[in-house]
Amino acid sequence: DREIAVLEGPVISSLSEGASARWNNSGTKLFLFTPEIEDAIIWGPNEENITMLPHDRSVRGVSWSPNDLTLASWTWDGVVYLWDSENETLISRIERELDIKDVIWTDDAVNFAIIEGNGTRQAISLFHSSNGEMIPLNDPDPGSIISSSSYAFFNNDGTSLIYCTGYGAKMWNTRTGDLLGLFQHTEEYPGLDSGCALNANDSQLITWDSESNDVNVWDIDNGEKAYTLSHSEGLLGAFWKPDSTQILTWTEYGTSYIWDSRNGEVVIELKPEIAGGQLDHFNATWSSE
Repeated sequence: DREIAVLEGPVISSLSEGASARWNNSGTKLFLFTPEIEDAIIWGPNEENITMLPHDRSVRGVSWSPNDLTLASWTWDGVVYLWDSENETLISRIERELDIKDVIWTDDAVNFAIIEGNGTRQAISLFHSSNGEMIPLNDPDPGSIISSSSYAFFNNDGTSLIYCTGYGAKMWNTRTGDLLGLFQHTEEYPGLDSGCALNANDSQLITWDSESNDVNVWDIDNGEKAYTLSHSEGLLGAFWKPDSTQILTWTEYGTSYIWDSRNGEVVIELKPEIAGGQLDHFNATWSSE
């Protein structure tokens, strides 16, 4: 809680209106940008070290790699800039067709994925972090499980990329781009709330949505559905226990269920007394233990 430096001058002044800033993971460098100008700034580790990073359009977002060696920034026209953050030089300029929603990294920072979308059109692409070269994703049915709500994540060791929407999930090998599995949760229009998540050892995947009110549990090895956790009222979420032995689900009427992940049986049902019944918002989670 103390002032460590004062950034000033004409360049810094131009960032003051609507500016955003993102520290790297180690807190040694700061990336500053604003929708008002096209250039962005990297500052650190001392007050004199200010570097301009040129962009063709104003910057919309930024994502640091886990090891802080690489930085991805993206602009309002759907272009991702991959930077060497040590030398503060451009590695690659990657043009995409849709608005960039996010850039995510494997824990070892070997690969990154770009998530993009515009209305009902969604897409995901995979790249090498060292040079920005694309790893083509083998997808025999690119139109499946696409919806306006989507996100992606990597498994624990970074060997798989999982793309999740209300319709289900797809999984690819990050080294080869081969499709490892298509987990079709529903063919009907999904509810507004939906999601998917891997368990701690990446052996099972859950998919869920608030229209079917079902949680499907899938075995990753064979791609088959192991069982379904059904609910009689509006499902709002599902979450693995940290040790993966149980699954927590909760509904719009405040009821929470704890399920045995070995057989899909209910272990505990918690149903609080709530005046008025249905809730406008409700959430639940596990402690870290």
